[in-house]
Amino acid sequence: MASTSRAASALALAGATLLAFLVRALPFADFLHRGVVAFAPADAMYHVRRAYWTFVGWPSVLAFDPYVNYPDGAPVPWSPLPDVLAGTIARIVARDDAGFALVLAWWPPAVGALGAIPVWLLAREVASRAVATAAVAFYALLPISVLYGRFANPDHHVAVAAVGACVLLACVRLARPGLERDRALAVRSALALGVARAALLLTWHGSLLYLAFAEASVLLAGVLGRRRALFAAHAASALATLVLVAPIVAALPEPLGGPYSSIALSRLHLLAIAAVLATAAAGWLHARRAPDASPVARAGALALGALVFAALLALAPAVRAGLEPAFRFLTMTDAAGSRTAEQFPLFGGGGGAIGRAGASAASGPLLVWAGYALLLPLLPFAFVLHARRGAPPERRAATWMLAGWSAVFAALAIAQRRYGNDLAAAASVGFALGGAHLARALASALERAGQRAPRARLAAGAAVALAGLALYAPAIGALYLPWARRALAHARSEPASPPRNAAWAVTQFASAVRAATPETSGFARADGAPEYGIVAHANLGHALQWVARRATPTDPFWEYIGPANWNRAFELLATSDEARAVALARELRARYVVASRGLRRGGMSERLHTDDGAPRGDAPALAHFRLVAEGPKGGVGLQDMFGGRAAPDAVPYKLFEVVEGAVLEVAAPPSSRVEVAVDVATPTGRRFAWRSATAAGADGVARLRVPYATGSPPADAPSPGAAARAEGPVRVRVDGVDAGGVDVPERAVLGGERIPLAPAARAAASGAN
Repeated sequence: MASTSRAASALALAGATLLAFLVRALPFADFLHRGVVAFAPADAMYHVRRAYWTFVGWPSVLAFDPYVNYPDGAPVPWSPLPDVLAGTIARIVARDDAGFALVLAWWPPAVGALGAIPVWLLAREVASRAVATAAVAFYALLPISVLYGRFANPDHHVAVAAVGACVLLACVRLARPGLERDRALAVRSALALGVARAALLLTWHGSLLYLAFAEASVLLAGVLGRRRALFAAHAASALATLVLVAPIVAALPEPLGGPYSSIALSRLHLLAIAAVLATAAAGWLHARRAPDASPVARAGALALGALVFAALLALAPAVRAGLEPAFRFLTMTDAAGSRTAEQFPLFGGGGGAIGRAGASAASGPLLVWAGYALLLPLLPFAFVLHARRGAPPERRAATWMLAGWSAVFAALAIAQRRYGNDLAAAASVGFALGGAHLARALASALERAGQRAPRARLAAGAAVALAGLALYAPAIGALYLPWARRALAHARSEPASPPRNAAWAVTQFASAVRAATPETSGFARADGAPEYGIVAHANLGHALQWVARRATPTDPFWEYIGPANWNRAFELLATSDEARAVALARELRARYVVASRGLRRGGMSERLHTDDGAPRGDAPALAHFRLVAEGPKGGVGLQDMFGGRAAPDAVPYKLFEVVEGAVLEVAAPPSSRVEVAVDVATPTGRRFAWRSATAAGADGVARLRVPYATGSPPADAPSPGAAARAEGPVRVRVDGVDAGGVDVPERAVLGGERIPLAPAARAAASGAN
């Protein structure tokens, strides 16, 4: 009977794991086309770049990247474990870059599915196999977990949730009553927590927030239960973590925010674990010397020790400086927090689905949590009810720990949506427990009404299961069914063109940028630094770094990565002064600028994107910027994800090269109006005429700067058709009369050379006047 029960449990867990994988794999049709993967925009693309570094140069780790915060470069703020592990697996499995991309695309569904295992084990620590089965089924379909772990979204959040669930499981197991009697169990539990904690630190630089509540729950269990062995095991686990993590911290470059940074893996994390070690050791010593002390006395002793340790750390200026960015980020008093949608309140702003690719953690509460969003405030009470009425004595400590954990993270998830992903494991267990208690109550009511016990339990269980599934209706209708329809259509016949969503628009544009610009050094190995950079809105930074393989001064690392270059880049995009924009580009060593919608009206980005640099009102033409690439035609820009979409045939992004511009010197009567125009054809099939005009000076010469070269492209130009090109010579008109045309060589545009108008053209101009 026991073996049959274990087999049934294994089958249920395997089925739930498979279901979790399949649901997270459903949106593959939105991100995969003809063997090419369009990764989710922003952070996911940088994780791909970092994993690729390990893929091509194993066992190398990208710790300092010259492609971010260009031209200075910067240490990578993220902890390295997920990217190094993904890159290592890709190196074993994949044969080429296309294979690497597929491995990284399937990585999040695989990691997300494996998260079902600690969910099952957590549920078994506090309840029956039936509850564990319900918990993993709940986890498999939980929208916020699915969204973070979906196909082609290899962000670190999916790994954080899975590893965090392992940390929570290890903490719960450390609270087992049998620890006092079983030394082998104590050793295994300490080692498990030590390794899980180290993995979390190496996965997420913000893990101290996660660990603070976990460590506190273990210490509280020791205090309330007079658990000397628990304190000893807890201290041993902290020591194991330090042994594993300290050498890695020492090997990494000094992180952003200083040696004690809270926004990157640093010495601060080692100090925090040392504090856990010291506090747990103090608890063990106090329990040994005063075994009969009251829980209040034991808690006071530990709290006093922890406060003294924290006070000593706070006296160090370097530690205070390292903590400040994290405080500003969490309280959203910095630019990043106030503009990061996943940090918005669950029931606040930042809603809206994101293109056909589905949605993000910024979407409405009924989409990311389904109907369970309304039940989140009640989640801790499911554990409290179980601890008071349903849990046997040996499971109560674990149940109370989960109650405290879920209370804290439910509050965090309501305050900031991103923490819902970290709550997923405990929420799955909690809602399964709540469903079980509801089913028992309903069965009891049916029995009192005259139903037989077996039939009453079956009816109650079925009713609760159907009600639980009905709460998923918002996510099923908005996410899973549309994903499934597109997946089936893709399987029957792959479309001729990629899907129309933001991920593909960014990928197609960045691919066009790479094709239209010279290659740069140091992308996949430390063999040099990039020769130039590209200024773009921060949301495009990681796409340009990964897909285009070009350096940028801004990206979704926000200004933490380097405020000086960040400020210069955004000033360039927003200024209406062309001379200032060119000067900023020179300071940033930026050869190109990406123009897009949504920035300040009248600024460089808006004028270039809307008018291609043409004159506007009293503002002259922008003569130092020439269009190189654009696209994709009709693409969904990142700014479109939050409303206000452009026309169907518009292009969301345009790449301009910063040039000196050739100076045409046109002989004309003083004060006469001289105009120049050149037709430009783009790779998307669009055509426009770039124009400029001025008045001839008292010396009888009009000087106009032209950013476009005519004639044949230079020998080192990108492949034919990859870049925009001028069609025909530059046309000249004097007081509205045709004065001929002139060819402008590439060297004149790049070097700012002067070009006198050809004699025939000057004669034509003179005859006309």
